[in-house]
Amino acid sequence: MVDLCMVIPGEWTSVDSLWNFVIDKKKMSRIVPVRAGMSFAELQNNVTNEFYTFTEPAPPSVLSYWPLNTKELATGLTTPPVILTNNGVVSYFFHHLAAHKSMNLFVTFDT
Repeated sequence: MVDLCMVIPGEWTSVDSLWNFVIDKKKMSRIVPVRAGMSFAELQNNVTNEFYTFTEPAPPSVLSYWPLNTKELATGLTTPPVILTNNGVVSYFFHHLAAHKSMNLFVTFDT
């Protein structure tokens, strides 16, 4: 089954052990098709294709997400974001996404 996930472009920052995502003001968020069981390469390709056309070379990108934790929502974001680097981490992301359909994926492009 195919789901949709919002992908927000920008960059993670950390000050005094609190994490914040600074949104790229030049790019808009995109909705990307995802499905449980898809590979890291397929997910990264889907994200890249939404932000860059085939005629425009895409810069390297880093995919990440912040797993929801109600305790941290009250005290601040102190747990670092999770970077997706392989199929196992992508599978873990889909477990979180299944439980929290409104969870976002973040992308940082090295430009």
